[in-house]
Amino acid sequence: MTSDNSSHPLDRPGWNSLNGKHSDIALNGKISARYPTEYHAIAATPDGSEEAFHDLATIVKKGEIIGLIAKRPDSGNPDWKILMESLVHQMVCEKQLPETDVEYVELSVKDIPEVLELVSITKPGPFAQRTVELGRYIGIRKDGKLVAMAGERFKVEGYTEISAVCTLPEYRGKGYATALSSVLVNTIFEQGDIPFLHVSVKNTPAIRLYEGLGFTKRRDVPGWALMRV
Repeated sequence: MTSDNSSHPLDRPGWNSLNGKHSDIALNGKISARYPTEYHAIAATPDGSEEAFHDLATIVKKGEIIGLIAKRPDSGNPDWKILMESLVHQMVCEKQLPETDVEYVELSVKDIPEVLELVSITKPGPFAQRTVELGRYIGIRKDGKLVAMAGERFKVEGYTEISAVCTLPEYRGKGYATALSSVLVNTIFEQGDIPFLHVSVKNTPAIRLYEGLGFTKRRDVPGWALMRV
């Protein structure tokens, strides 16, 4: 399956990522695609049509919950139950940032138990056993404990998404999220891409943080949690 290049790459980040740099792990229907459960409970369609959502049902097991950043399915669609809806800012950064002097570590599969523990406490969004394999993940340790991290998720033509930025509650206010985000922003630019991210419109502290780093809102997009029925 291939993506339609007539639209902007960020108009359909999940779809374009699954048909681009993450196509090697994508599970594809005829007009739908998804990440394997162990990587990410995220799926995508090219246009949000009823036909596409019916097709998506062929690659999602009954009872399984998936997320989409896209147009919602029709409320009468018998294949899906809408569990949650949200609105997120899609933000883009178009400038490199000052270097940080905060010490950080590269995270890998050996760190998965600690990463999952951090995610379970901070709840930055959808995250699975092998999400850390989707891109670069970095973290900050204090006294040997992983207290903050940030990483990369969707990768589309010319753009890489920053995701899972999180810090343990007792370590917030120390600039760790800013430092880790800055490192990723600069690395993404060095690789020839532009950084982008998604953040809930209700997450005012995070929005302020990203605006302070130079991110600007490109558009608002709906997000959905759906259960296959």
